[in-house]
Amino acid sequence: MSENRSLTQSSKILIVEDQLDLAETIADSLEGFDTTIAVNGKEASEYLAVNDIDLVITDIMFPGGGGERVLNELSTRDIPTVVYTGQPAGRKQDFTLLGANEVIFKTQEIAVLVSAVKRLLD
Repeated sequence: MSENRSLTQSSKILIVEDQLDLAETIADSLEGFDTTIAVNGKEASEYLAVNDIDLVITDIMFPGGGGERVLNELSTRDIPTVVYTGQPAGRKQDFTLLGANEVIFKTQEIAVLVSAVKRLLD
């Protein structure tokens, strides 16, 4: 896991994404937030067990327990969750039923993801 260098806002965001380059791009786009990257569901679960988080951004497909596992774990906690996925748009309702507050598709600009994060933390 890696933690972002900047901390000018107090909101803590966990990014669960197995593509490290993409995870770092997301973290960089969330400048000013305290971001941590987990590369799979197991790392995310371990981190969530011992840290307070204000929001989670998770992909759905990755090794070590997919994003659906992360959503299931978060369903008992009051933590806003954004699914950031390359899965077909037809699955959006599936993810919201699992507890995602927002579903953003990787085909969309990263600014859409950043806007969703800011809206959920407002």
